[in-house]
Amino acid sequence: MLNKITIKNYKSLENVSLTLRPFNVFIGPNNAGKSNIFDCLMFLSELMTHPRAVQQAVNSRGGFQYIVWGGDVTLSISIDLGVSLVDPDEKKERQYHFYIEVRGSELGASASAIRLRCKVKSNWRKLLDVQRGQKGIAWNIDGEELDRLQPRGDPEWWLEGLPYLTQAHRIFADYVRGWRFYNFVPSRMEQALPVRKDMDLQHEGENLPVVLHSLHSSHRREFGEIEELARVGVPEIEELRTELTEQGQTYTTLREQGVPSNIPAWSMSDGTLRFLAHLAALYTPAPPPLMAFEEPENNIHVRLHELLADVLRGASKRSQILVSTHSPHFLDYRRFDLDDLVIVEKAERKTRCKKLSKKRKTDVKEALKVLTLGEMWYSGHLGGVPE
Repeated sequence: MLNKITIKNYKSLENVSLTLRPFNVFIGPNNAGKSNIFDCLMFLSELMTHPRAVQQAVNSRGGFQYIVWGGDVTLSISIDLGVSLVDPDEKKERQYHFYIEVRGSELGASASAIRLRCKVKSNWRKLLDVQRGQKGIAWNIDGEELDRLQPRGDPEWWLEGLPYLTQAHRIFADYVRGWRFYNFVPSRMEQALPVRKDMDLQHEGENLPVVLHSLHSSHRREFGEIEELARVGVPEIEELRTELTEQGQTYTTLREQGVPSNIPAWSMSDGTLRFLAHLAALYTPAPPPLMAFEEPENNIHVRLHELLADVLRGASKRSQILVSTHSPHFLDYRRFDLDDLVIVEKAERKTRCKKLSKKRKTDVKEALKVLTLGEMWYSGHLGGVPE
């Protein structure tokens, strides 16, 4: 689980530190920096996923000058995180600490430093330490230097090879690679797609019919859970299906009460498609270790917010869940813990994140006897509202 992260000089995140829980709800006004937090985590995951990924990840965001704080290319971006992960062989939970620094200019960007440590019993042991232009060194979990490797002072060479060093390195790299980020776009979920086995829902939900078809074919229990929750959320639904075109492509359909023919995805409401996408992401048979959802309430009727919040909260038993929201109704869900809230604000162009203090939580709990949490946020009592 991602326990703590410190981000410096990434977009509006000039210096932000966060302590996270299994379930986290980010609230705040537009342009406060909630999306930048999610994007920074996505940026880090991309660095672990693609060979020579730094330049690719920077280019996809317009260039280094568009992701560094204030557009000042003389600054470096750094991401510092602490995680707890279970070694699948030893069945032990270990603490990891990872640091990466990225420098750049208007012409390009590259990693300038990487450090990875792991806590063994009560001692922190280095697993990787590399600074651009200096000798890079890797160690195994026992503290022995991996002398079979040719030392290089290129952090990206080490970043690319991280999963191939030892199991301890691979566990960490696979964990960050496995993060998933969702901002569902209904129009991207409407088309028919070639059939293939794929249960990894993409960022905008564009492969939803393929994922549902794969679940229906080989994981009927998970598909049945999705179908049942779809019926709970939209009582008119009798059956969720995927059908095939003459060209062998699959698309999502629904059968509704009193409707003579099945309803294809391109005739469904945006809210229905987004609701199905959330269910498909959350009920995959091999859930990602971390999932982040941008504004899950969008296009979804307010009466469904409690069910959606319930499903997201329940999923935090299997995966770490991060949610951003602008909806007071979404916060009215009574099972939210006040410690789940991350209040995001911006002052002097800098994003700031805070949690409720112990005293503030006592005051809020007293106020919740007569107000809902959403009402308190809307009225400004929690912060995280436009000024």
